[in-house]
Amino acid sequence: MLHLWRIIQSRNKVDDVEQPPDSMLEVEEARLKAWRSPAGAEVAARVIRNDELFRLIMTFKRGLPNLVLEFERDSLDDWFDLIERQDECPELGMLPKLAIWKNNFRVFRMLQGLQEFSYYRQDPTLNFGDVRRFAAVNGRLDVLEYLHLYAENAPSSQWDPHMLNEAIYAGQLHVVRWLITHRKEACISLTSKAMNSSAAGNLELLKFLHEEVKHGFTTGAMNLAAERGRLDIVRFLHENRLEGCTTRAMDGAARNGHLNVVKFLHENRTEGCTTNAMDGAARNGHFEVLRFLHENRREGCTTTAMDAAAQFNRIHIVEFLRTHRHEGCSEWAMAGAAANGHIDMVRYLHQQIHVPRIGGSASIAAQNGHFYVFEYLCANYPPNAHDYGE
Repeated sequence: MLHLWRIIQSRNKVDDVEQPPDSMLEVEEARLKAWRSPAGAEVAARVIRNDELFRLIMTFKRGLPNLVLEFERDSLDDWFDLIERQDECPELGMLPKLAIWKNNFRVFRMLQGLQEFSYYRQDPTLNFGDVRRFAAVNGRLDVLEYLHLYAENAPSSQWDPHMLNEAIYAGQLHVVRWLITHRKEACISLTSKAMNSSAAGNLELLKFLHEEVKHGFTTGAMNLAAERGRLDIVRFLHENRLEGCTTRAMDGAARNGHLNVVKFLHENRTEGCTTNAMDGAARNGHFEVLRFLHENRREGCTTTAMDAAAQFNRIHIVEFLRTHRHEGCSEWAMAGAAANGHIDMVRYLHQQIHVPRIGGSASIAAQNGHFYVFEYLCANYPPNAHDYGE
C-alpha cells in the first residue's frame, strides 16, 4: 500500500534544481511573454496541430497530463478497492482499469493514446496488458469494441486466449457472443471447466454455448446445476445434451436441500447417488430430502448422518434416524454435541441411543467451557468410557 502511495506522490514531485540567476529569469520571462502574444499563440497552435511534430515533442516530455493526474487523485478510494481484487502486482494497469471501473472513457482514451510513447509504456500503472481481460470480466463491451477498432496496432494489443473463459466465468453473455464473433484468438483456450461453469445459474449463457460452441460440456455441467438447485438447467441439459451426470449430482442436490432436483434426478436419470446424499442432508438439516431418500432409494447412509446431526443439534433428524435406520452413530456424535454445548442432545444420545463410549467428549466440553455438559457426562459414564487424552 505504501508503495502505491509513493507512486502517486511521485507524479507531482519536482526535482530540486539550482535557481537560475536574475538574468536568466528575465530571459525566461521574455520568452513566456512572446508565447502569450497572439503571434506566439498561433505558432503554438500550429505545433499542436502538426501530428508528426507533436508526437516528437511528446517523446521527450515527462509527467502525466493534468486530466490524468486529477483523475488519479480523485480515485484513491477506488484504487484501493481495486487493489484487493488483484492477485499480484497490484499497481499493474491500475489507471486504465480505474478508468474502466469508473466509466471514464475520456481518461481511458487518453491513457490508450499515451501507449504510443515508450516512456509511458514503462510505467506499470499505465500497463495495458491485462486491460482487455478486465473489461471482459466486467462486461465492458464498449471498451473491447474501442480497442478492437482503434488500438489494433498498439504495442500491447494482444488478446488473451483465455479471455473467453474469463467472460463465461463472469456470466457476461454479451461479451461472450462478441468475442466468438469478432476475436477468435481470444477463444482458442476455451476449457470444459469454463463451459460447465455456465450451468451454475445462467441458462441463457448455457443455451448460447450449447448452440454456438456445441462441444466442451462434461458431466460436470449437470452436476453443478443440480448442486446449485437449478432445476431448469438440469432439465435443459437432460433434454438437449448427452453428457448426463454422475452420482455427484444427486449427492450435491441432497446436501444443499434441493428436493425438487433430487426428485427429478430420481425419476428421470439412472446415475443414482451414494451414501453421501443422506449423510449430507442429515448434516445440513434437510429433513424432507432425508425422508425422501430413505423412502425411495436404497443407498442408505452411514454413521456420519447421525454424528453430524448430533453435532449441529438437529434432534428431529437424530430421532428419525434412530427410528427408521439401523446405522446408528459413533462416539463422534457425543463428541460433537458435547463440544458445542448441546446438553439436550447429550442427554438424548445417552438415554435413547445408549452411546456406550464417549471418548474424550467430557474433556472437550470442559475445554470449550461447557461445564454443565462435563458434569453430566462424568456423572453418567464410568471412567472406562472416557478418554481424557494426554
